[in-house]
Amino acid sequence: ASSSMVEIARRYLAPLAGRQELVEGEAEILPGISLLPAPGHTPGHIVVQVSSNGGELLHIADTVLYPLHLEHPDWLPALDVDPEGAAMSKARIFDQAAERKALVFAHHFPPFPALGYVEKRDVGWEWEPIETL
Repeated sequence: ASSSMVEIARRYLAPLAGRQELVEGEAEILPGISLLPAPGHTPGHIVVQVSSNGGELLHIADTVLYPLHLEHPDWLPALDVDPEGAAMSKARIFDQAAERKALVFAHHFPPFPALGYVEKRDVGWEWEPIETL
């Protein structure tokens, strides 16, 4: 991470000192809301899993930044601090999303509101955005 990013993090996280609880590994922080480790883009990167009434939503955060990264899992984005770790996290998270038919919130993806599903392919996954009103 660049020194400017470290300084920004320190400035914005300082007011939270003593008001946060750090977690290791997978953790349920509230009933139905879990944090899933997905390191690689950045150290400590997480995905938020929301489960309710048998359904599941995964907020993938920065696991991937564009649908093309799903179709080409061998491409290693320059923005990932640990490209190999990011590739492993991507495989685990998107295999889970496809297997469980979880709704995915991918805030970087077009079109708004960046909600959809992923379908496993022979290589990678396919993004299937949902239609909204």
